[in-house]
Amino acid sequence: MDSTIASYLSRALIDILDSDFQVRLVNNLSDGGQVDDSQKYLAVNVKKGIGNWFPTFVHEYCHFCQWKEKKFTGQKWDHTFGELYKWIEGKIDLSKKDRILFSRRARRVELDCERRTVSEIEKHNLPIDADRYIQKANAYIFSYEFLIENQKDLYNSGAYDSSLIYNLMPKHFLTRYDRIPSRYREMIIKLSNGKEKE
Repeated sequence: MDSTIASYLSRALIDILDSDFQVRLVNNLSDGGQVDDSQKYLAVNVKKGIGNWFPTFVHEYCHFCQWKEKKFTGQKWDHTFGELYKWIEGKIDLSKKDRILFSRRARRVELDCERRTVSEIEKHNLPIDADRYIQKANAYIFSYEFLIENQKDLYNSGAYDSSLIYNLMPKHFLTRYDRIPSRYREMIIKLSNGKEKE
Protein backbone atom coordinates (compact mmCIF):
# COMPACT_ATOMS: atom_id res chain seq x y z
CA MET A 1 0.00 0.00 0.00
CA ASP A 2 1.22 3.49 -0.87
CA SER A 3 2.70 5.18 2.22
CA THR A 4 0.65 8.36 1.63
CA ILE A 5 -2.56 6.30 1.62
CA ALA A 6 -1.46 4.32 4.70
CA SER A 7 -0.65 7.51 6.60
CA TYR A 8 -3.95 9.15 5.65
CA LEU A 9 -5.98 6.06 6.57
CA SER A 10 -4.20 5.83 9.90
CA ARG A 11 -5.00 9.47 10.82
CA ALA A 12 -8.59 9.24 9.61
CA LEU A 13 -9.28 5.92 11.36
CA ILE A 14 -7.98 7.27 14.67
CA ASP A 15 -10.25 10.31 14.29
CA ILE A 16 -13.27 8.16 13.45
CA LEU A 17 -12.69 5.61 16.21
CA ASP A 18 -12.02 8.35 18.78
CA SER A 19 -15.59 9.54 18.10
CA ASP A 20 -16.97 6.08 18.95
CA PHE A 21 -17.84 5.34 15.33
CA GLN A 22 -17.33 1.95 13.75
CA VAL A 23 -15.56 1.55 10.42
CA ARG A 24 -16.99 -1.12 8.15
CA LEU A 25 -15.06 -2.26 5.09
CA VAL A 26 -17.59 -4.42 3.25
CA ASN A 27 -18.20 -6.08 -0.11
CA ASN A 28 -21.96 -5.74 -0.35
CA LEU A 29 -23.02 -2.07 -0.31
CA SER A 30 -25.28 -1.02 -3.16
CA ASP A 31 -23.39 2.27 -3.31
CA GLY A 32 -19.75 3.05 -2.67
CA GLY A 33 -20.06 4.10 0.94
CA GLN A 34 -22.15 5.71 3.64
CA VAL A 35 -22.02 7.38 7.01
CA ASP A 36 -24.82 6.70 9.47
CA ASP A 37 -24.60 9.12 12.37
CA SER A 38 -27.54 7.56 14.21
CA GLN A 39 -25.92 4.12 14.29
CA LYS A 40 -22.44 5.68 14.36
CA TYR A 41 -20.64 3.94 11.55
CA LEU A 42 -18.77 4.74 8.35
CA ALA A 43 -18.94 2.02 5.69
CA VAL A 44 -17.02 1.69 2.42
CA ASN A 45 -17.47 -0.91 -0.28
CA VAL A 46 -14.01 -2.45 -0.84
CA LYS A 47 -15.09 -5.04 -3.39
CA LYS A 48 -13.07 -3.30 -6.09
CA GLY A 49 -9.41 -2.42 -5.60
CA ILE A 50 -8.02 0.33 -3.41
CA GLY A 51 -7.88 2.68 -6.40
CA ASN A 52 -11.69 2.58 -6.39
CA TRP A 53 -12.46 2.50 -2.70
CA PHE A 54 -9.86 4.90 -1.34
CA PRO A 55 -11.42 8.02 -2.97
CA THR A 56 -14.78 6.85 -1.58
CA PHE A 57 -13.24 6.47 1.87
CA VAL A 58 -11.93 10.05 1.72
CA HIS A 59 -15.40 11.24 0.63
CA GLU A 60 -17.14 9.37 3.44
CA TYR A 61 -14.56 10.62 5.92
CA CYS A 62 -15.50 14.15 4.83
CA HIS A 63 -19.16 13.31 5.57
CA PHE A 64 -18.00 12.16 8.99
CA CYS A 65 -16.20 15.51 9.42
CA GLN A 66 -19.44 17.32 8.52
CA TRP A 67 -21.14 15.38 11.32
CA LYS A 68 -18.29 16.05 13.75
CA GLU A 69 -18.49 19.79 13.01
CA LYS A 70 -22.28 19.61 13.39
CA LYS A 71 -22.74 20.87 9.85
CA PHE A 72 -25.98 19.67 8.25
CA THR A 73 -27.05 17.85 11.40
CA GLY A 74 -30.32 17.93 13.26
CA GLN A 75 -33.92 17.07 12.60
CA LYS A 76 -34.26 19.15 9.41
CA TRP A 77 -31.37 17.34 7.74
CA ASP A 78 -32.28 13.89 9.07
CA HIS A 79 -35.83 14.42 7.78
CA THR A 80 -34.50 15.56 4.40
CA PHE A 81 -32.46 12.43 3.78
CA GLY A 82 -34.98 10.10 5.40
CA GLU A 83 -37.85 11.29 3.23
CA LEU A 84 -35.75 11.57 0.06
CA TYR A 85 -34.46 7.99 0.33
CA LYS A 86 -37.90 6.62 1.19
CA TRP A 87 -39.21 8.30 -1.96
CA ILE A 88 -36.31 7.01 -4.09
CA GLU A 89 -37.04 3.49 -2.79
CA GLY A 90 -40.73 3.90 -3.71
CA LYS A 91 -41.98 3.74 -0.12
CA ILE A 92 -43.66 7.17 -0.12
CA ASP A 93 -44.85 9.84 -2.54
CA LEU A 94 -43.42 13.35 -2.50
CA SER A 95 -44.93 16.51 -3.89
CA LYS A 96 -42.88 18.47 -6.41
CA LYS A 97 -42.33 21.12 -3.73
CA ASP A 98 -40.82 18.52 -1.37
CA ARG A 99 -38.75 16.93 -4.17
CA ILE A 100 -37.25 20.34 -4.89
CA LEU A 101 -36.63 21.13 -1.22
CA PHE A 102 -35.12 17.75 -0.28
CA SER A 103 -33.08 17.30 -3.47
CA ARG A 104 -31.55 20.75 -3.20
CA ARG A 105 -30.71 20.25 0.47
CA ALA A 106 -29.09 16.88 -0.33
CA ARG A 107 -27.17 18.45 -3.21
CA ARG A 108 -25.92 21.17 -0.86
CA VAL A 109 -24.59 18.55 1.58
CA GLU A 110 -22.92 16.58 -1.21
CA LEU A 111 -21.35 19.65 -2.82
CA ASP A 112 -19.86 20.67 0.52
CA CYS A 113 -18.53 17.13 0.95
CA GLU A 114 -17.06 17.00 -2.56
CA ARG A 115 -15.25 20.30 -2.01
CA ARG A 116 -13.90 19.01 1.31
CA THR A 117 -12.73 15.83 -0.42
CA VAL A 118 -10.75 17.76 -3.04
CA SER A 119 -9.28 19.89 -0.27
CA GLU A 120 -8.14 16.69 1.50
CA ILE A 121 -6.65 15.35 -1.75
CA GLU A 122 -4.65 18.53 -2.25
CA LYS A 123 -3.72 19.14 1.42
CA HIS A 124 -2.37 15.61 1.93
CA ASN A 125 -1.05 15.12 -1.61
CA LEU A 126 -3.17 11.99 -1.95
CA PRO A 127 -2.66 9.81 -5.05
CA ILE A 128 -6.09 10.67 -6.47
CA ASP A 129 -6.49 12.61 -9.72
CA ALA A 130 -8.22 15.77 -8.42
CA ASP A 131 -9.39 16.89 -11.88
CA ARG A 132 -10.99 13.51 -12.58
CA TYR A 133 -12.49 13.46 -9.08
CA ILE A 134 -14.09 16.88 -9.65
CA GLN A 135 -15.51 15.72 -13.00
CA LYS A 136 -17.10 12.70 -11.30
CA ALA A 137 -18.35 14.89 -8.44
CA ASN A 138 -19.96 17.32 -10.88
CA ALA A 139 -21.77 14.48 -12.66
CA TYR A 140 -23.01 13.14 -9.32
CA ILE A 141 -24.15 16.54 -8.06
CA PHE A 142 -26.07 17.21 -11.30
CA SER A 143 -27.83 13.86 -10.84
CA TYR A 144 -29.89 15.36 -8.01
CA GLU A 145 -31.70 17.49 -10.58
CA PHE A 146 -33.22 14.30 -12.00
CA LEU A 147 -34.89 13.75 -8.63
CA ILE A 148 -36.50 17.17 -8.83
CA GLU A 149 -37.82 16.22 -12.28
CA ASN A 150 -39.27 13.00 -10.83
CA GLN A 151 -36.89 10.84 -12.89
CA LYS A 152 -35.73 8.46 -10.17
CA ASP A 153 -34.79 5.85 -12.75
CA LEU A 154 -32.15 8.17 -14.22
CA TYR A 155 -30.75 8.95 -10.76
CA ASN A 156 -30.82 5.27 -9.73
CA SER A 157 -29.16 4.09 -12.93
CA GLY A 158 -25.77 5.23 -11.63
CA ALA A 159 -24.97 6.23 -15.20
CA TYR A 160 -23.38 9.42 -13.85
CA ASP A 161 -20.43 7.19 -12.82
CA SER A 162 -19.70 6.32 -16.46
CA SER A 163 -16.64 7.86 -18.12
CA LEU A 164 -18.93 8.80 -21.02
CA ILE A 165 -20.75 11.06 -18.56
CA TYR A 166 -18.07 12.45 -16.30
CA ASN A 167 -15.75 13.24 -19.22
CA LEU A 168 -18.40 15.78 -20.26
CA MET A 169 -17.98 17.60 -16.96
CA PRO A 170 -15.68 20.55 -16.17
CA LYS A 171 -12.60 20.07 -14.02
CA HIS A 172 -13.73 22.73 -11.55
CA PHE A 173 -16.73 23.10 -9.29
CA LEU A 174 -19.59 25.21 -10.55
CA THR A 175 -21.62 27.87 -8.79
CA ARG A 176 -24.94 26.44 -10.02
CA TYR A 177 -26.19 22.90 -10.52
CA ASP A 178 -29.86 23.55 -11.20
CA ARG A 179 -29.68 23.28 -15.00
CA ILE A 180 -28.57 19.95 -16.38
CA PRO A 181 -26.33 20.40 -19.45
CA SER A 182 -28.10 18.99 -22.53
CA ARG A 183 -25.19 16.72 -23.56
CA TYR A 184 -25.14 15.26 -20.05
CA ARG A 185 -28.90 14.69 -20.06
CA GLU A 186 -28.83 13.04 -23.49
CA MET A 187 -25.96 10.70 -22.57
CA ILE A 188 -27.55 9.74 -19.20
CA ILE A 189 -30.78 8.83 -21.01
CA LYS A 190 -28.89 6.78 -23.63
CA LEU A 191 -26.89 4.92 -20.97
CA SER A 192 -29.97 4.32 -18.83
CA ASN A 193 -31.82 2.89 -21.80
CA GLY A 194 -28.86 0.73 -22.83
CA LYS A 195 -28.51 2.57 -26.14
CA GLU A 196 -24.95 3.62 -25.43
CA LYS A 197 -22.11 1.39 -24.28
CA GLU A 198 -18.98 2.36 -22.42
